[in-house]
This record gives sequence, structure tokens and C-alpha cells, in this order.
Amino acid sequence: MSRIAPDFSQLTTGVKIQSRVISALMLREMKTRYGRQRLGYLWALIEPMMFVVILSAIFSLRGRGEAWDMPLVPFLVTGIIPYLLFRDLMGVGLKAVRSNQPLLTFPQISIFDLLLARALLETATHVLAFVILTVVIVNLIDPLRIEEPLLVLTWLILIALLGFGSGLGLGALSAIFRTVEQLAPTLISRPMFFISGVFFTVEMIPESVRHIALLNPLLHLIALLRSAFFVKYDSIYVSKMYAIFFVMAVLCLGLLTLNALRKQILCAPRT
Repeated sequence: MSRIAPDFSQLTTGVKIQSRVISALMLREMKTRYGRQRLGYLWALIEPMMFVVILSAIFSLRGRGEAWDMPLVPFLVTGIIPYLLFRDLMGVGLKAVRSNQPLLTFPQISIFDLLLARALLETATHVLAFVILTVVIVNLIDPLRIEEPLLVLTWLILIALLGFGSGLGLGALSAIFRTVEQLAPTLISRPMFFISGVFFTVEMIPESVRHIALLNPLLHLIALLRSAFFVKYDSIYVSKMYAIFFVMAVLCLGLLTLNALRKQILCAPRT
């Protein structure tokens, strides 16, 4: 018992220190990114909402009022915000390491701390934007009943983990190979905007190519989120196990890549 108590005490102290470091990094990130803007952090919430409003207007002008018995505005919210969450979490890894390399001279701060702090900030921002838009829709625009709110939040978190895991590996590589930061948006995030079900459902995909499209884990996650959000929608083509396994695999691979390249990242030239 005497050996267990000190170990537990050290663990508690370590967790407290780590929490303070990550909190300080999050506050620093908020001040750096939004401190010079008039709207400040509010702009981070307005930006994804504007995205939804503009695209809703475009689709309404084209005469598209609903998709698969789902009203247009909530349909777009459940596609656009999850995609932006994935994209920005992946972008966190691509930019956080190189832009914050001077902070790594402090022994209390690790590479993972930098990435986690920015990831938590991005996740909180997008989830808050999703909640605000949902409340506005339910109470003002198109009253509807959300089938399983906690399950919706669960799928949002898994989408965040998919983006974070991708960002971990790509961020580690980009700190050494600068071309990764330039190529990743072109080769990954931009194509994912068009192939992940942001504007369509799995059922709308032609049967001849559906099995290829379903290799995309984000397509599964967005469809599963919509299945939990809308009472009338339940996709029969997506797999919960495939989506969860892929997220965990990407997260583990990202952590392993970051750990394997940690020394090279610390020794990389600071710009």
C-alpha cells in the first residue's frame, strides 16, 4: 500500500500539470488566432454558420428543398459541420508543429500537447457551432425531433478523432517534409468535401460505384450521424464497426508516426 500511494500521487500531480499546460496552450492559441479580430472568438462560430447559410441559399435557389425526406437546412448542417470538423482537425496537425516549434524548448511542453490543445479548441468550436445551429433550426426554422442527441455527439467526436489522427501523422511528416503541408489539402481534404456525403446520402450513389465510395470512413460517419439525427433516415449501407475500427486505426497510426519521428521534429530547422 505504501508503494501504491506515492505512485498515485505522482500520477495525479502529473495530470494536473498536463491539464494546466494544455489549458495555457489553448488560451494562447485563442489569443493568437482571434485576439486581433474585432469579433474575436465569435468569428470562429460565425464562419461555419455562414458556410451553411450560403449553401442553403444556393440549393434553395436551385429548387432543392429536401434530401431523402430530410429538410434542406438540417441536412446541410449535418454534412457541412462534420466535414469542417474533420478538415480543421487534420489541418491542426499540419500546422501546429512547425508554427509552434519554439515552444518545444520548454521541457513541460511536448509535441502532443501542442496538437491536443489546438484539437480541443477546434473540436469545442465546431461542436458549439453545431449545437447553436441545431437549436436555431429546431426552434425557428424547421421544428423537428432529434432522434438520439447523445449518439449524434458520439459520431461528432469520432469524426474529430479521425481528423486528429490524420493530423498527427501528417503533422509529424510535414515538420520534416514541407511538401506534405502543401499536398495534403489538395489530395485529401478538398476531395473529401465532394465524396463524403456532405451534399448527398449513400443511397443516392449509383450501385455500380457504391462499394468503392463506402471505402471512405467519413462517408460512413456522416451517414451514421444523420441516422442518429433524423427520425426518418436510417442508412442500411454503412457499418458502425468499419467506421469505429478505421478511426481507431488512423489514430493509432498517427500516434505511432508522431512518436517515431519525435526526435527528427525536435531537431528540424525552425522557421
